[in-house]
Amino acid sequence: LMMEEPTRLFGREGDISKVSLWNPTKNNANVKVKKNEGGDYSSYAGRTFIAGDIVEVSPCKILKQMDVYSQPVRDLCFQIDAETYAIPFGYAIFYNDSINTKSEGNVDYQWDEKSCTLTFKAIKKIEEGEPLVINVLETDYP
Repeated sequence: LMMEEPTRLFGREGDISKVSLWNPTKNNANVKVKKNEGGDYSSYAGRTFIAGDIVEVSPCKILKQMDVYSQPVRDLCFQIDAETYAIPFGYAIFYNDSINTKSEGNVDYQWDEKSCTLTFKAIKKIEEGEPLVINVLETDYP
């Protein structure tokens, strides 16, 4: 992931003095993030992918069902099982979904419990600049 230049947090020696901040608009080679016509950010293919190519591996924050109480939080979540949800870090939160875009998905994801990551793979050829879209069903939304 692309990182901002380190930013000073504390001025004293011995304290944490620098942290690299992630900026979604500073794009990487695989995923480009830009504003769509609605003013929201969406992700687009930064290069051409063929079926099976890994688009992104995204580390996640795990939540239990009782933590997923507000619509804004639910919109960021990927349901892992009946009780567990994951909020991915990286570009995954900007992926489009097939319901809102009324288009066929071109990316699928797989949960890896051991590494606590979601791996996003192309399920068909995706041309550079094409929106990244995950196939979802109405029942996929918590």
